[in-house]
Amino acid sequence: MADLKTDYKDDVLDTTQNTKRKYRMVDNGDGTVSFEDVTEYLQQGDSFGADDTNATNTKVNALQSDIDETNTKVNALETDIGEINDNLTALETRIAKVTVSESTSIALTPNTEYVTLADGYFIIICNSGTNTYVDGYVNGSGIIRTTVSPSPGYSSGMNGIYVKKGSTIKCILSSTGAGGGWFYPLS
Repeated sequence: MADLKTDYKDDVLDTTQNTKRKYRMVDNGDGTVSFEDVTEYLQQGDSFGADDTNATNTKVNALQSDIDETNTKVNALETDIGEINDNLTALETRIAKVTVSESTSIALTPNTEYVTLADGYFIIICNSGTNTYVDGYVNGSGIIRTTVSPSPGYSSGMNGIYVKKGSTIKCILSSTGAGGGWFYPLS
């Protein structure tokens, strides 16, 4: 589309000849009259008609269409950015869980997922005093359960399983009883 005209000019009256527009009444010979502009001008102005209005409206409509298309793309990008942020949050959570040492044994916080950085043994421990059990999960599968029923004094039940580097391990405590898990890396 061509650029719209941007150099319109107004009429400039020659105020030495007239201070108002002047019109001459012309008899049309059929009982009607027409008016003829006889004003003296220093500058003749441009007319603004239907073609100019149509060109302006066409240009405005095209710009609005571009704005609508841009808004659609921005909304799609905002959705993509939201998904990226969700993925980054999940990745940050996953990275935060990669806390199992390559060379030092570590106590595992119940209900927290860890990724092993070395081969080693995953052990869950359950202390007596409450009716408690601890489940152990490796790569999402429940494979270990230690149970201790209430009894006087202190005792612990222990089970261990060999896990490979890169395994996801988690211990889940059944109640407010004492217990948890340990990871012992093979050095």
